[in-house]
Amino acid sequence: MNKGIILEAEFFLSSFVWGILLLVLYDCLRIFRGIKHHIWLAIASEDCLFWGVAGILVFQMVYERNNGIIRAFAFGGMILGMLIYHKLISNFLVEGIIALILKSGKLLNKLIFHLTTPLRFLYINMQRIL
Repeated sequence: MNKGIILEAEFFLSSFVWGILLLVLYDCLRIFRGIKHHIWLAIASEDCLFWGVAGILVFQMVYERNNGIIRAFAFGGMILGMLIYHKLISNFLVEGIIALILKSGKLLNKLIFHLTTPLRFLYINMQRIL
């Protein structure tokens, strides 16, 4: 097979993987938002910062992998990677991790409550005595 075609296929696959990685990073942001409520200004700022950094990373990848030559199929590969990841994995992963974090937080609160029960008992009795 022609070496040029192999290089283009590798670049397309690299773009596909970068699309998945970018959406995984965005899912981390979605998880953070699912755990802690954000106002609209914070959400807009986080999105602008994320996509600015993502743009820099994408153009750095294009520069390193394809000598800075911007090719439409590379962006197509990224979009395809994002779409496949989003449709197959993203929502389940984000919802599952948010639920796990929230449940573990509730369990931790219950554990701390039960562990501190003797201390609270002593505190209440000491107040009565004093």
